[in-house]
Amino acid sequence: MNVRALAQSVPGVVDNYSGSASAWLNPSNIATTFVHDDLGLMSLSFDLDNNFAYLPPRTFWPSLRGLMTEGGDWAKFEGIQPDMTYYYKYPNDKDSRNAYQSLELALPSLMMTFGQNHSIAFSLKTRMYTSVTRMPWEIPVLITETLAYDSLQNQPYVSEGMRFSTMAWTEVNLSYATTVFDYGDVKMDAGVTGKFLNAMAGAALNINALDYLVLDEDNLYFNHLDAEANLALPLSYGTSFQNVDSLITLTDPFFRGRGLGVDLGFTLTNKRNSMLRPSKRSACDDQPTRYFWRLGVSLIDLGKVGFRKNLLGGHLSGRDFQVYIPAFDHVTSINAATELMESLAGATEPVFAEEQQFSIGLPTALSVQFDANVYDDFYINATWVQPVSRWFYDAAVEREPLLSVTPRYETSLVGVMLPMTLYNYSYVTAGVFVRVGPLTLGTNDLISLTGLGKTRNIDFMMSIRLKLDRGDCLFDPLYDACGTRYRRRGR
Repeated sequence: MNVRALAQSVPGVVDNYSGSASAWLNPSNIATTFVHDDLGLMSLSFDLDNNFAYLPPRTFWPSLRGLMTEGGDWAKFEGIQPDMTYYYKYPNDKDSRNAYQSLELALPSLMMTFGQNHSIAFSLKTRMYTSVTRMPWEIPVLITETLAYDSLQNQPYVSEGMRFSTMAWTEVNLSYATTVFDYGDVKMDAGVTGKFLNAMAGAALNINALDYLVLDEDNLYFNHLDAEANLALPLSYGTSFQNVDSLITLTDPFFRGRGLGVDLGFTLTNKRNSMLRPSKRSACDDQPTRYFWRLGVSLIDLGKVGFRKNLLGGHLSGRDFQVYIPAFDHVTSINAATELMESLAGATEPVFAEEQQFSIGLPTALSVQFDANVYDDFYINATWVQPVSRWFYDAAVEREPLLSVTPRYETSLVGVMLPMTLYNYSYVTAGVFVRVGPLTLGTNDLISLTGLGKTRNIDFMMSIRLKLDRGDCLFDPLYDACGTRYRRRGR
């Protein structure tokens, strides 16, 4: 069940010709792929999803065209308050809000197979993840409607457990997979990926307790606030916002944190051919393992980045204090903003410091994958991904929980995949991915992208990959795919 997860946030790309990309969801997959060697020239994916803001049906593309037209603008929609218009609409329920963003670029990646039982893969990736989870429903409403929305004034709002994290990092990945059991019609493979991480930036905010009132359009009253905030950004925290050239410090230093990570995975295969594997004349002459079904289990992105450079952070806790919002209009730097918050919360000594070291966890997840060969070149795949970052870290970027079912048709040359995905256990999307030769393109949410339904999720993926299939001998019949001359029997 080789999941062609060219980005771990885009689960619908599923086929047996994934090569090195198959390791990104389950490292044992490189031992089961139909590809012997491959070279990924480029893969890029982007995903943005939330359960608060959305565009009504048939408004996405007209809005985009308006934005790109000279003098044009994004479409606006009437709001609740008189004379208020917004660039989006939002639901009226009071469920907690979540938002997820991911951007992944792999340049390059490669895979090689040695003998029957050993495969290695390498990839160099740049990733950026942002997640907001358990946000109280009223916060985005207040941001949209402003504090002047009198229907939300003078009533208590109590919550806990909100998490915001963002991180941009590069990672060098080295994967190894091998067959640990192969007898009759049962085969088991295991794999591991080691990750060396270098982070350019990161930020985390944990709101452990929040109890407040909106008094009027200018004032908030906090009965209790307990929050931890940490930054490692390409910014000079004491520099004025108006001095942009000095405020932004992209390369001083470029990497602000380092860390390690690991992926672990197993795959159990029910083979179609239960005969013992015949001896091969060459490693490249190995035939792919045809199967009835495969079952994989993996733990991915277990690890964290420790930030040590250009830091600012602290733990702010206060009770019974009032915040006058216009006071922040006169704040000229990040340090000035933290000092104002300390003063308003009644802190008797500085809370935020520039030498507070902290760490941010990777988007750790538990995944189960099932793949069945329905008939000939037709397959169906089911993949479940459950974030478990909170099991391991106080602060972490989180991936979105999802369950996808993907029927597909595949050959070595072409593949068509039609994923149906349940995001965040709340709504279903339908997408399409097409692979022709070295190029793969697609999206998990064709309805949002075409504007036929509500647009609240935007994702796309593309990749360019060269490969050599198992058992594919490209040279003279006297030579194998590696160019090694076969020896005649008796010599």
